[in-house]
Amino acid sequence: MAAIPLLLVLPHELGHALTALAFGGSSDVVVGGEPRRFNLQLGRLSVRVRPLNGWSWMWYGMAPSEIPRATRLRVVLAAAAGPFVTLALLACYAAAAQLTAGFLRWFFWVLTYAAAWTFLVTALPIRYGRFFGPYAGRDSDGSRIRRALAGS
Repeated sequence: MAAIPLLLVLPHELGHALTALAFGGSSDVVVGGEPRRFNLQLGRLSVRVRPLNGWSWMWYGMAPSEIPRATRLRVVLAAAAGPFVTLALLACYAAAAQLTAGFLRWFFWVLTYAAAWTFLVTALPIRYGRFFGPYAGRDSDGSRIRRALAGS
């Protein structure tokens, strides 16, 4: 299950981060729990990853970003970028599952269903409950989008 953070959570968070960078901002991508053993600094982008995690931390990722001149549109695009990347991964993993056999087929189907779950719980405008472990009490990407569109 070490693949989940690297093949699903990291690309999702990089979607947020790269959008912020495109607007001239900066971002600090974190994936997994502490200690995060892989650290990379590329200009205004910082990436810290712990690939092997327990169940609740396996799904954890954040990409706190600074977006200069943060208009409503920029905030919406940065928040939507993560779920959009996850949706694209879902399509790619489903296609790969169809084109492979044996263990690889099973592996890509697991990633497909994990991507579907991730897309659902990040795109819906919700506040995470205790079930979501380290995300408990935080707003989903969909909730951040709704708040930005409402102007609050």
